Amino acid sequence: IKPYPYLLSVTLKSIEEKFSAQYFIRIHRSFIINLLHVDEVAESHVLIEKKAVPMSAGMKEHLMERIQTL
Repeated sequence: IKPYPYLLSVTLKSIEEKFSAQYFIRIHRSFIINLLHVDEVAESHVLIEKKAVPMSAGMKEHLMERIQTL
């Protein structure tokens, strides 16, 4: 299933609050990811289906902790 882009006029923060904190995490001011779809974690990005998603500085440690708790 290919994802389709959607144009939303709501803040990412409001979307983040609606997602399950168990599976979703904000890794950048512009990106929320589903932890179940992470293929690889690098220094400055996360790979999901061969696509690099940027990660804010300092988020790697928090992300690794969340991945280990799944």
